[in-house]
Amino acid sequence: MENLKKEKKENILERILVKISKKIVKASCSCCSEKKNCKGKCNTE
Repeated sequence: MENLKKEKKENILERILVKISKKIVKASCSCCSEKKNCKGKCNTE
């Protein structure tokens, strides 16, 4: 039972991290379109 709880917590954390990283990518995307010196690649979704 303990392992199951741990796995669920890890899954939730992973989802949160994915959401945050997507927001960061979107932010850098808007920076890309405004200024042409953007660090990192711009993912279009």
